[in-house]
Amino acid sequence: MVHRRLIPLVLLAALALALPASDAAAARRQVPQGFLGANVSGPMLDPGVGASGEFAVMTRAGVESVRLPLFWASMQPSQDGPIDFSVSDRLIGAAAARGVRVMPTVLTAPAWAALKPGTAYNASPPRDPATYAAFLTALVHRYGPGGDYWRAHPGARAVPVRAYQIWNEPGQPYYWTDQPFAPGYVRLLAAARAAIKAADRGAQVVLAGLNSGSGYLAWTDLEKVYAAGGGRLFDMAAQNPFSLRTANVIRSVRSFRTVMARHGDRRKPMLLTELSWPSSKGRTKTRYGFEVSERDQAKRISEAIPLLSRLRAQLHIGGIYWFTWLSPPLGSAEPFDYSGLRRQSAAGIVSKPALSAWRTAARSLEGCAKSTSATRCG
Repeated sequence: MVHRRLIPLVLLAALALALPASDAAAARRQVPQGFLGANVSGPMLDPGVGASGEFAVMTRAGVESVRLPLFWASMQPSQDGPIDFSVSDRLIGAAAARGVRVMPTVLTAPAWAALKPGTAYNASPPRDPATYAAFLTALVHRYGPGGDYWRAHPGARAVPVRAYQIWNEPGQPYYWTDQPFAPGYVRLLAAARAAIKAADRGAQVVLAGLNSGSGYLAWTDLEKVYAAGGGRLFDMAAQNPFSLRTANVIRSVRSFRTVMARHGDRRKPMLLTELSWPSSKGRTKTRYGFEVSERDQAKRISEAIPLLSRLRAQLHIGGIYWFTWLSPPLGSAEPFDYSGLRRQSAAGIVSKPALSAWRTAARSLEGCAKSTSATRCG
Protein backbone atom coordinates (compact mmCIF):
# COMPACT_ATOMS: atom_id res chain seq x y z
CA MET A 1 0.00 0.00 0.00
CA VAL A 2 1.26 3.46 -0.88
CA HIS A 3 1.74 5.65 2.16
CA ARG A 4 -0.58 8.71 2.11
CA ARG A 5 2.32 11.13 2.46
CA LEU A 6 3.83 9.71 -0.73
CA ILE A 7 0.72 10.18 -2.87
CA PRO A 8 1.48 13.83 -3.86
CA LEU A 9 5.01 12.85 -4.89
CA VAL A 10 3.70 9.97 -6.98
CA LEU A 11 1.19 12.25 -8.70
CA LEU A 12 3.87 14.85 -9.45
CA ALA A 13 6.12 12.22 -10.96
CA ALA A 14 3.26 10.95 -13.12
CA LEU A 15 2.48 14.46 -14.32
CA ALA A 16 6.11 15.07 -15.21
CA LEU A 17 6.19 11.86 -17.26
CA ALA A 18 2.97 12.90 -18.99
CA LEU A 19 4.42 16.18 -20.23
CA PRO A 20 5.45 16.13 -23.91
CA ALA A 21 9.23 15.99 -24.36
CA SER A 22 9.22 19.36 -26.12
CA ASP A 23 7.46 21.03 -23.17
CA ALA A 24 9.83 19.47 -20.65
CA ALA A 25 12.83 20.76 -22.59
CA ALA A 26 11.30 24.20 -23.02
CA ALA A 27 10.61 24.43 -19.27
CA ARG A 28 14.34 24.55 -18.52
CA ARG A 29 15.98 27.96 -18.79
CA GLN A 30 19.17 27.56 -20.79
CA VAL A 31 20.56 31.12 -20.57
CA PRO A 32 20.92 33.56 -17.64
CA GLN A 33 18.35 36.27 -16.99
CA GLY A 34 19.10 39.24 -19.23
CA PHE A 35 21.23 37.27 -21.70
CA LEU A 36 19.05 38.06 -24.72
CA GLY A 37 18.55 41.73 -25.46
CA ALA A 38 17.95 44.31 -28.16
CA ASN A 39 19.26 47.72 -29.08
CA VAL A 40 16.82 50.55 -28.44
CA SER A 41 17.87 53.17 -30.96
CA GLY A 42 16.67 55.14 -33.99
CA PRO A 43 12.90 55.71 -33.85
CA MET A 44 12.73 54.42 -30.26
CA LEU A 45 14.48 57.63 -29.15
CA ASP A 46 11.58 59.68 -30.54
CA PRO A 47 9.14 60.73 -27.79
CA GLY A 48 6.30 60.13 -30.26
CA VAL A 49 6.89 56.38 -30.11
CA GLY A 50 5.01 54.73 -27.26
CA ALA A 51 7.88 53.28 -25.23
CA SER A 52 5.62 51.54 -22.74
CA GLY A 53 3.78 49.66 -25.49
CA GLU A 54 6.99 48.66 -27.26
CA PHE A 55 8.54 47.37 -24.04
CA ALA A 56 5.42 45.27 -23.51
CA VAL A 57 5.95 43.70 -26.94
CA MET A 58 9.66 43.24 -26.18
CA THR A 59 9.13 41.33 -22.96
CA ARG A 60 6.55 39.05 -24.60
CA ALA A 61 9.17 38.33 -27.24
CA GLY A 62 11.81 37.41 -24.66
CA VAL A 63 13.89 40.60 -24.67
CA GLU A 64 15.29 40.83 -21.12
CA SER A 65 17.84 43.61 -21.52
CA VAL A 66 18.43 46.58 -23.79
CA ARG A 67 21.39 48.58 -25.00
CA LEU A 68 20.56 52.28 -25.13
CA PRO A 69 22.72 54.93 -26.88
CA LEU A 70 23.06 58.10 -24.84
CA PHE A 71 24.36 60.95 -26.96
CA TRP A 72 26.35 63.25 -24.72
CA ALA A 73 26.34 65.95 -27.44
CA SER A 74 22.54 66.11 -27.36
CA MET A 75 22.14 65.78 -23.62
CA GLN A 76 24.66 68.44 -22.61
CA PRO A 77 25.06 70.90 -25.52
CA SER A 78 26.23 73.66 -23.17
CA GLN A 79 28.98 73.19 -20.59
CA ASP A 80 27.21 75.40 -18.06
CA GLY A 81 23.68 74.30 -18.87
CA PRO A 82 21.67 71.46 -17.31
CA ILE A 83 21.82 67.92 -18.63
CA ASP A 84 18.69 66.92 -20.56
CA PHE A 85 17.64 63.53 -19.18
CA SER A 86 14.24 63.48 -20.91
CA VAL A 87 15.02 60.70 -23.43
CA SER A 88 16.92 58.52 -20.96
CA ASP A 89 14.31 59.01 -18.23
CA ARG A 90 11.52 57.93 -20.56
CA LEU A 91 13.26 54.81 -21.85
CA ILE A 92 15.01 53.69 -18.67
CA GLY A 93 11.74 54.21 -16.78
CA ALA A 94 9.74 52.22 -19.35
CA ALA A 95 12.32 49.42 -19.28
CA ALA A 96 12.32 49.29 -15.48
CA ALA A 97 8.53 49.05 -15.39
CA ARG A 98 8.90 45.74 -17.25
CA GLY A 99 11.92 44.56 -15.27
CA VAL A 100 14.25 45.04 -18.25
CA ARG A 101 17.91 45.88 -17.63
CA VAL A 102 19.45 48.83 -19.47
CA MET A 103 23.08 49.19 -20.53
CA PRO A 104 23.79 52.73 -21.81
CA THR A 105 26.37 53.24 -24.54
CA VAL A 106 27.73 56.74 -23.95
CA LEU A 107 29.11 58.45 -27.05
CA THR A 108 29.49 61.70 -29.07
CA ALA A 109 31.17 64.79 -27.62
CA PRO A 110 29.43 68.19 -27.59
CA ALA A 111 31.21 71.01 -29.41
CA TRP A 112 32.41 72.60 -26.17
CA ALA A 113 34.19 69.36 -25.17
CA ALA A 114 35.30 68.00 -28.56
CA LEU A 115 38.88 67.72 -29.71
CA LYS A 116 37.71 68.72 -33.21
CA PRO A 117 34.45 70.70 -32.89
CA GLY A 118 32.11 70.67 -35.87
CA THR A 119 32.98 67.15 -36.96
CA ALA A 120 30.17 65.31 -38.75
CA TYR A 121 28.02 63.15 -36.46
CA ASN A 122 29.86 64.56 -33.41
CA ALA A 123 32.47 61.86 -33.99
CA SER A 124 35.35 63.73 -32.41
CA PRO A 125 36.65 62.31 -29.13
CA PRO A 126 36.66 64.66 -26.14
CA ARG A 127 39.57 67.05 -25.82
CA ASP A 128 39.81 66.28 -22.10
CA PRO A 129 38.64 62.83 -20.90
CA ALA A 130 37.73 64.38 -17.55
CA THR A 131 34.71 66.11 -19.13
CA TYR A 132 33.36 62.78 -20.37
CA ALA A 133 34.07 61.25 -16.97
CA ALA A 134 32.05 64.00 -15.27
CA PHE A 135 29.09 63.26 -17.55
CA LEU A 136 29.31 59.57 -16.63
CA THR A 137 29.33 60.49 -12.95
CA ALA A 138 26.07 62.38 -13.50
CA LEU A 139 24.55 59.32 -15.21
CA VAL A 140 25.53 56.99 -12.36
CA HIS A 141 24.15 59.39 -9.77
CA ARG A 142 20.86 59.50 -11.66
CA TYR A 143 20.35 55.86 -12.67
CA GLY A 144 22.62 53.82 -10.39
CA PRO A 145 21.49 52.24 -7.11
CA GLY A 146 19.62 54.84 -5.04
CA GLY A 147 19.97 57.33 -7.89
CA ASP A 148 18.09 60.58 -8.29
CA TYR A 149 15.69 59.12 -10.86
CA TRP A 150 14.60 56.26 -8.58
CA ARG A 151 14.20 58.58 -5.58
CA ALA A 152 12.04 60.89 -7.68
CA HIS A 153 9.75 57.94 -8.58
CA PRO A 154 9.32 56.11 -5.26
CA GLY A 155 6.28 54.15 -6.43
CA ALA A 156 7.92 52.90 -9.62
CA ARG A 157 9.84 49.66 -10.04
CA ALA A 158 13.57 50.35 -9.74
CA VAL A 159 16.03 48.51 -11.97
CA PRO A 160 19.29 50.44 -11.46
CA VAL A 161 21.84 50.65 -14.25
CA ARG A 162 24.91 48.59 -13.35
CA ALA A 163 26.86 48.50 -16.64
CA TYR A 164 28.08 51.36 -18.85
CA GLN A 165 29.59 50.97 -22.31
CA ILE A 166 32.33 53.44 -23.16
CA TRP A 167 31.74 54.65 -26.74
CA ASN A 168 31.07 52.56 -29.85
CA GLU A 169 33.33 51.34 -32.67
CA PRO A 170 36.23 53.77 -32.07
CA GLY A 171 38.23 51.97 -34.74
CA GLN A 172 36.01 53.69 -37.33
CA PRO A 173 36.60 57.37 -38.19
CA TYR A 174 32.80 57.61 -38.41
CA TYR A 175 32.70 57.30 -34.61
CA TRP A 176 36.20 58.43 -33.58
CA THR A 177 37.96 60.95 -35.80
CA ASP A 178 41.36 60.75 -34.08
CA GLN A 179 43.04 57.74 -35.72
CA PRO A 180 44.85 55.54 -34.79
CA PHE A 181 42.26 55.34 -32.07
CA ALA A 182 43.77 53.15 -29.34
CA PRO A 183 45.97 55.59 -27.33
CA GLY A 184 43.25 58.25 -27.05
CA TYR A 185 40.51 55.73 -26.46
CA VAL A 186 42.41 54.03 -23.65
CA ARG A 187 42.91 57.41 -21.95
CA LEU A 188 39.16 57.95 -22.16
CA LEU A 189 38.53 54.44 -20.84
CA ALA A 190 40.80 55.05 -17.85
CA ALA A 191 39.01 58.27 -16.92
CA ALA A 192 35.61 56.64 -17.41
CA ARG A 193 36.48 53.66 -15.23
CA ALA A 194 37.71 55.84 -12.39
CA ALA A 195 34.53 57.94 -12.48
CA ILE A 196 32.11 54.99 -12.67
CA LYS A 197 33.80 53.01 -9.90
CA ALA A 198 33.94 56.07 -7.65
CA ALA A 199 30.20 56.59 -8.04
CA ASP A 200 29.17 52.89 -7.97
CA ARG A 201 31.86 50.46 -6.94
CA GLY A 202 29.87 47.47 -8.19
CA ALA A 203 29.13 48.86 -11.65
CA GLN A 204 30.72 47.20 -14.68
CA VAL A 205 32.73 49.03 -17.30
CA VAL A 206 32.11 47.70 -20.82
CA LEU A 207 34.58 48.15 -23.66
CA ALA A 208 33.31 49.87 -26.80
CA GLY A 209 31.78 47.51 -29.33
CA LEU A 210 34.59 46.68 -31.77
CA ASN A 211 33.18 45.76 -35.14
CA SER A 212 33.92 43.18 -37.79
CA GLY A 213 32.67 43.57 -41.34
CA SER A 214 33.14 46.01 -44.22
CA GLY A 215 36.92 45.77 -43.98
CA TYR A 216 37.19 45.97 -40.19
CA LEU A 217 38.39 43.19 -37.89
CA ALA A 218 37.29 43.44 -34.27
CA TRP A 219 40.08 41.25 -32.94
CA THR A 220 42.71 43.46 -34.61
CA ASP A 221 41.26 46.53 -32.90
CA LEU A 222 41.17 44.59 -29.64
CA GLU A 223 44.91 43.87 -29.96
CA LYS A 224 45.44 47.62 -30.30
CA VAL A 225 43.50 48.28 -27.10
CA TYR A 226 45.64 45.76 -25.21
CA ALA A 227 48.84 47.20 -26.71
CA ALA A 228 47.85 50.66 -25.47
CA GLY A 229 47.39 49.33 -21.92
CA GLY A 230 43.60 49.03 -21.90
CA GLY A 231 43.27 45.41 -20.79
CA ARG A 232 42.91 46.19 -17.08
CA LEU A 233 40.37 48.96 -17.68
CA PHE A 234 37.27 47.03 -18.72
CA ASP A 235 35.18 44.39 -16.94
CA MET A 236 33.52 43.11 -20.10
CA ALA A 237 34.70 43.21 -23.70
CA ALA A 238 32.28 43.89 -26.56
CA GLN A 239 32.10 42.97 -30.21
CA ASN A 240 29.78 43.80 -33.12
CA PRO A 241 30.32 40.68 -35.29
CA PHE A 242 28.82 41.49 -38.68
CA SER A 243 29.03 38.92 -41.46
CA LEU A 244 26.71 37.48 -44.11
CA ARG A 245 27.07 33.88 -42.94
CA THR A 246 26.27 32.70 -39.42
CA ALA A 247 29.37 30.48 -39.50
CA ASN A 248 31.56 33.53 -40.04
CA VAL A 249 29.94 35.30 -37.10
CA ILE A 250 30.98 32.35 -34.95
CA ARG A 251 34.54 32.50 -36.36
CA SER A 252 34.67 36.20 -35.55
CA VAL A 253 33.63 35.58 -31.95
CA ARG A 254 36.21 32.81 -31.62
CA SER A 255 38.97 35.05 -33.02
CA PHE A 256 38.01 37.78 -30.55
CA ARG A 257 38.13 35.30 -27.65
CA THR A 258 41.54 34.05 -28.81
CA VAL A 259 43.00 37.55 -28.48
CA MET A 260 41.46 37.95 -25.03
CA ALA A 261 42.92 34.60 -23.91
CA ARG A 262 46.35 35.57 -25.20
CA HIS A 263 46.26 38.62 -22.92
CA GLY A 264 45.15 36.75 -19.80
CA ASP A 265 41.42 37.44 -20.20
CA ARG A 266 40.30 33.93 -21.14
CA ARG A 267 37.37 34.03 -18.72
CA LYS A 268 36.49 37.72 -18.87
CA PRO A 269 32.98 38.00 -20.36
CA MET A 270 32.34 39.44 -23.78
CA LEU A 271 29.09 40.93 -25.03
CA LEU A 272 27.85 40.77 -28.61
CA THR A 273 26.45 44.29 -28.59
CA GLU A 274 25.27 44.42 -32.21
CA LEU A 275 24.24 41.17 -33.86
CA SER A 276 22.40 42.04 -37.06
CA TRP A 277 21.43 41.21 -40.60
CA PRO A 278 19.64 44.23 -42.13
CA SER A 279 16.73 43.21 -44.37
CA SER A 280 17.75 45.82 -46.95
CA LYS A 281 18.72 43.53 -49.82
CA GLY A 282 17.65 45.16 -53.09
CA ARG A 283 16.48 48.33 -51.33
CA THR A 284 19.64 50.44 -50.97
CA LYS A 285 22.61 51.36 -53.11
CA THR A 286 24.84 51.37 -50.05
CA ARG A 287 25.93 47.85 -49.19
CA TYR A 288 28.05 46.46 -46.37
CA GLY A 289 28.02 42.86 -47.56
CA PHE A 290 25.65 41.31 -45.03
CA GLU A 291 22.29 42.58 -46.25
CA VAL A 292 19.53 39.98 -46.61
CA SER A 293 15.81 39.73 -47.36
CA GLU A 294 13.21 39.81 -44.58
CA ARG A 295 12.77 36.06 -44.92
CA ASP A 296 16.52 35.44 -44.65
CA GLN A 297 16.80 37.86 -41.72
CA ALA A 298 14.37 35.65 -39.81
CA LYS A 299 16.26 32.54 -40.89
CA ARG A 300 19.59 33.96 -39.65
CA ILE A 301 18.04 34.71 -36.26
CA SER A 302 16.68 31.16 -36.00
CA GLU A 303 20.19 29.83 -36.72
CA ALA A 304 22.39 32.25 -34.80
CA ILE A 305 20.60 32.77 -31.48
CA PRO A 306 20.44 29.05 -30.48
CA LEU A 307 23.96 28.40 -31.77
CA LEU A 308 25.57 31.34 -29.96
CA SER A 309 23.63 30.46 -26.82
CA ARG A 310 24.98 26.91 -26.90
CA LEU A 311 28.50 28.36 -27.13
CA ARG A 312 27.84 30.77 -24.26
CA ALA A 313 29.85 28.93 -21.60
CA GLN A 314 32.66 27.84 -23.90
CA LEU A 315 33.29 31.34 -25.27
CA HIS A 316 32.22 33.22 -22.11
CA ILE A 317 29.55 35.21 -23.93
CA GLY A 318 27.83 37.42 -21.39
CA GLY A 319 24.95 38.62 -23.54
CA ILE A 320 23.62 39.12 -27.06
CA TYR A 321 21.91 42.31 -28.26
CA TRP A 322 20.06 42.31 -31.57
CA PHE A 323 20.49 45.49 -33.61
CA THR A 324 17.88 46.87 -33.56
CA TRP A 325 14.36 46.73 -32.12
CA LEU A 326 12.54 49.28 -34.29
CA SER A 327 13.29 50.54 -37.81
CA PRO A 328 11.95 53.64 -39.58
CA PRO A 329 9.53 53.29 -42.51
CA LEU A 330 10.72 51.67 -45.74
CA GLY A 331 12.57 53.95 -48.13
CA SER A 332 15.79 54.82 -46.29
CA ALA A 333 19.10 54.67 -48.18
CA GLU A 334 20.93 53.32 -45.10
CA PRO A 335 21.03 49.50 -44.78
CA PHE A 336 20.90 49.48 -40.98
CA ASP A 337 17.57 51.30 -41.16
CA TYR A 338 16.15 47.91 -42.18
CA SER A 339 17.57 45.93 -39.26
CA GLY A 340 14.65 46.13 -36.82
CA LEU A 341 12.51 43.28 -35.58
CA ARG A 342 9.67 45.76 -36.01
CA ARG A 343 9.30 48.79 -38.27
CA GLN A 344 7.23 51.89 -38.60
CA SER A 345 4.68 52.17 -41.41
CA ALA A 346 1.84 54.43 -42.49
CA ALA A 347 -0.52 52.11 -40.62
CA GLY A 348 1.56 52.18 -37.43
CA ILE A 349 4.25 49.88 -36.08
CA VAL A 350 4.27 46.41 -37.65
CA SER A 351 6.22 43.27 -36.82
CA LYS A 352 8.54 41.65 -39.32
CA PRO A 353 9.09 37.89 -39.73
CA ALA A 354 12.28 38.43 -37.72
CA LEU A 355 10.26 39.12 -34.58
CA SER A 356 8.55 35.75 -34.75
CA ALA A 357 11.92 34.04 -35.24
CA TRP A 358 13.41 35.93 -32.30
CA ARG A 359 10.42 35.15 -30.07
CA THR A 360 10.56 31.43 -30.83
CA ALA A 361 14.30 31.20 -30.14
CA ALA A 362 14.28 33.44 -27.07
CA ARG A 363 11.26 31.91 -25.32
CA SER A 364 12.63 28.43 -25.80
CA LEU A 365 16.05 29.38 -24.37
CA GLU A 366 14.42 31.23 -21.47
CA GLY A 367 12.11 28.34 -20.58
CA CYS A 368 9.03 30.28 -21.67
CA ALA A 369 7.63 28.14 -24.49
CA LYS A 370 3.87 27.72 -24.62
CA SER A 371 2.68 24.39 -23.27
CA THR A 372 -0.65 22.70 -23.87
CA SER A 373 -2.02 24.09 -20.61
CA ALA A 374 -0.69 27.64 -20.29
CA THR A 375 1.96 30.07 -21.35
CA ARG A 376 4.78 29.82 -18.85
CA CYS A 377 5.87 33.46 -18.91
CA GLY A 378 5.71 36.73 -20.81
